[in-house]
Amino acid sequence: MNSIYIHRIGLTAMAVSSMKERSRPHREMTDEDVEGIISGFASAGIRAREAGFDAIQLHGAHGYLLSQFISPLFNHRTDRWGGSTENRRRFHLELVSRVHQAIGDDFPLLIKFGVQDDREGGLSLNEGLETAQQMVHRGIDAIEVSTGVAFERATPIVKKGDPEHLPFRERTAALKRSIEVPVILVGGIRSLQTAENVVDSGDADLLSMSRPLIRQPDLIARKTVSAGGDRYLKRHGRSTSTVPVVLITQIGFVLAQIAPHACRPRHRAGQPPVGVGLDVAELDGRALALQADVANFSQAEETVNTVVEKLGGLDILVCNAGVTWDGVIWKLTEQQWDTVIDTNLKGYFN
Repeated sequence: MNSIYIHRIGLTAMAVSSMKERSRPHREMTDEDVEGIISGFASAGIRAREAGFDAIQLHGAHGYLLSQFISPLFNHRTDRWGGSTENRRRFHLELVSRVHQAIGDDFPLLIKFGVQDDREGGLSLNEGLETAQQMVHRGIDAIEVSTGVAFERATPIVKKGDPEHLPFRERTAALKRSIEVPVILVGGIRSLQTAENVVDSGDADLLSMSRPLIRQPDLIARKTVSAGGDRYLKRHGRSTSTVPVVLITQIGFVLAQIAPHACRPRHRAGQPPVGVGLDVAELDGRALALQADVANFSQAEETVNTVVEKLGGLDILVCNAGVTWDGVIWKLTEQQWDTVIDTNLKGYFN
């Protein structure tokens, strides 16, 4: 119904209901059409499993086909697929049952579900919660909560400096209280602190992120305890949470643990950093950081090997490539760090 491509090539789109206010050519699906679409989903599930995927997630949100079937804004049918709430949710329940039967009990089946419409006269939250409960009984293993039919964007693009806003948190929490399978929150999560707060509060079991991982692909790795950092802190009787080991190699600077209270054993340029790992400093409990002075590749390689030997692991390696300022790394401004990272990633100066 919403496909621009179908309109462009001159085909008549199939729609949940005939809608006179829509100018694009379309026709209401017959019962045979609906059954054929459900069978197509089941066949796709089998192909996905045979292709080696780990799980399947149905898309039942954002005003697409499943959203239109359950929403009174789109579904004006008078047969068994429309009218009452029970009939409007029938497509979801039949689809889940058929796909679950096709892929088996031992293959995870999830759904991204618009648990309510963000538009007047649309699917209510209570209707969505009841539908979710029935889908779980039909074979759904986890539900990611989103919006259904919306008049405007339900998840506005967050710009740098904007406060974090989780538009689906309340409805996710409501669903979490209604079903026994895992519930997933998506939308607006921009920090690990917020993510932890959501899970710790019990509002969701799992989190779904896209844009944050495009911006920071190593976001989750930053929260992973490295083997070396873990062992080091245990030896010294400290907490073992959130301690990736970071090594920064520099040209013309001394080896130093990077923190205000750090001990800074000095070495001449080119000498192997034999003191690495003896008094590693913590960056506000977030990392173990080392700054090493090297003059060529072999010395850089020796430095890395020394860190791994002393600490048992290394998570992040950054070379300043001669683009640093006098002083220790932890005192660099955000703009100076951007220059260093740009040089690492792009290989040239801006």
